[in-house]
Amino acid sequence: MAGPLSPLSLRKFSDHIRIYDPQPDKEPTNPNAPTTVVLFTWADASPRLVQKYVQGYHDLYPSAKIITVTARTMATFFGGQEAAKALVKDMVSQELYNDGNTETIHSYSSAVDGSKEEGDSLSARNTQKQPQILMHAFSNSGGLNLEAVSSTWHAMQHASGNNPGPIPLHGLILDSTPGGASFRREFPRWVAGIAIGFAFLPKPLAKLTAAAVVVLLMGLPALLGLEGLSARGRRVVNSPDRIPTSSARLYIYSDSDPLIGHLDVEEHAREASEVQGYKKVVLEKFSGSGHVAHLRHDPQRYWGAVSKFWDSCCSSS
Repeated sequence: MAGPLSPLSLRKFSDHIRIYDPQPDKEPTNPNAPTTVVLFTWADASPRLVQKYVQGYHDLYPSAKIITVTARTMATFFGGQEAAKALVKDMVSQELYNDGNTETIHSYSSAVDGSKEEGDSLSARNTQKQPQILMHAFSNSGGLNLEAVSSTWHAMQHASGNNPGPIPLHGLILDSTPGGASFRREFPRWVAGIAIGFAFLPKPLAKLTAAAVVVLLMGLPALLGLEGLSARGRRVVNSPDRIPTSSARLYIYSDSDPLIGHLDVEEHAREASEVQGYKKVVLEKFSGSGHVAHLRHDPQRYWGAVSKFWDSCCSSS
């Protein structure tokens, strides 16, 4: 097992992004381990809790770079797509895809295009030249930052003269996400989730404020026939032009999550495999765990599921 990480081990890249840099002379104990792990946290996640995931991934993959992208309730729901892209732009170009130079972007784009044509996984193409990337999104807020990264990748391809394609990654873990898109059914869940971000207010006022936000950002678009945040989040993650069908994905969810219905997760997984052509879809359903609380409920099972998923679906072996 790798030694414990202190919070100071994470380099501050920006107000919302922290990075663990592995030791330069650290040789991978597993040549098929991910080279980079990106964690998109849930809104207003405690640094102490985020650190548990950083430590867990460090224990599994000591030679991996670990990038954490945090989310805030106000920014998530009021910042808009352009603000979200601005939050991750420098990280994508400087840390994730080798400084965003034209040659590198073309290489990545060609690999993804080739995998779509031949049905090969990204890990089977140019393994020595290209990193093996695992992304892990928590809750719908993390999913929206994942979407921002894919949009930034599209913009980078445009700027480099390439046809926009899906973001190059090997594996995607969706933890307590995505939720449903029905306003009527999801209204109390959305209110409960957003109210957490207004915990500094008296509880009744927090719920009232959250209800107003939900009506404005989810109810009004639905009434006008427009795509709301929740519907967009579900769609983007199942869009082959954003997430490559060659990538594997793991859904970690629970039948006891008060914010994300397990039937909504399972419906999304079925759509991914049966409609959109994602061939490597794994579901890990917990019982009795709350929202983004599956690790706390059963740490051994949680990390076992992550490790098994990567080894069986994502590694180049």
